[in-house]
Amino acid sequence: MNSDVFTSSSLGTYQACPRRYEWAYVLGIRRIRTPDRLGIGSAYHAGIEALNLGATVDQAIAKSRNAAPNEIDAERVACMVSGWHWRWREAPAFRRVLATEKVFEFKPVKRSRWTCAGKIDVIGELPDGRVAIGEYKTASEDLSPGSDYWRRLLIDRQVSLYVLGARSLGYDVDTVVYDAARLPGLKPRLLTRREGGGNGERENMEQYAARIAESMGEKPDWYFARAEIPRLPRDIEQFRTDLVHVVKSVRASGRAGVWPRNTDACRRWGACPYFGPCADCYDVETSGIPNGYERVTDVHAELTIGETDDDDHDNSAESAE
Repeated sequence: MNSDVFTSSSLGTYQACPRRYEWAYVLGIRRIRTPDRLGIGSAYHAGIEALNLGATVDQAIAKSRNAAPNEIDAERVACMVSGWHWRWREAPAFRRVLATEKVFEFKPVKRSRWTCAGKIDVIGELPDGRVAIGEYKTASEDLSPGSDYWRRLLIDRQVSLYVLGARSLGYDVDTVVYDAARLPGLKPRLLTRREGGGNGERENMEQYAARIAESMGEKPDWYFARAEIPRLPRDIEQFRTDLVHVVKSVRASGRAGVWPRNTDACRRWGACPYFGPCADCYDVETSGIPNGYERVTDVHAELTIGETDDDDHDNSAESAE
């Protein structure tokens, strides 16, 4: 496994639980997933990407629907893509799209033997001529102005990393347009007798989708929000300092062969994907790959890394070799 490339996801995994990092990025063990079926967030992203590449709304909806993990989520994500287009059709974030799905890999500190990589959703020109990154996310949190969702982004690791990544590709950026869509919490409900129910019948998918669309129409700002997340020089320097220390910790764990478990993270945001084998003290070396898992050859499969930028970048952080 390539232990010299770090993404926002891999860095966050180590900080959450070093043992989980070992499973995912050192051993390369992942849950077996159904081919061509994504989580609802990824399915939504596929639809928005299609729109940014010039697809029609119907084409984008079809792409997101086909990638959804199940029938109910297919309707949810179709409504989200359609609702996003309706919400922002008169107020596009960019007057011109310069690049989509742009992969970067660069050395964030001088003389380092490791790199950082990622894939930026969109780089474009804002209405005032500035160049910015565009990121599209799904959320289940409060998206109102001043909420903790937006406050956290002021110190978010990925935002800082992607600003540096865009700069390494030659784009002069210092801000990210963060576009968030709230996941619909509505579920298919039982029909009343007046609606033709009464014997346990639930609304069909067309009725379910219509109810989500109605909710979005009534409170668009509850479902869709957008804000600029700037990065000042001091923000970038703080990020570099944090980054160096996290990478040093990862490399120290690798040299020692010790990946401590953070048991506080086992059930955080749902169960850790490795909770079962980890709690059972499963040993991959002696017992092989656990049932339901597989070993992958590319631990950063979300990236399609092309040529890397090996130029040194101006920084004041020390090297973490």
